[in-house]
Amino acid sequence: MVLGRLRRWWLALPMLVVALSINEEIYSREMVQRVLTPLGPVRSAIGVGFLFGVGHLQN
Repeated sequence: MVLGRLRRWWLALPMLVVALSINEEIYSREMVQRVLTPLGPVRSAIGVGFLFGVGHLQN
């Protein structure tokens, strides 16, 4: 019985990983991109890339 529950948990893990990745992309890139848009497309893209990199320095 416990083994069956464990198997179902492992099936949900890939969906959780995908959902967290999409959430990170929305919040870290899209929202920052909108804030930096007045700087122009090139500067805002560089700013988003820089902030995304700084946010992942710990990894």
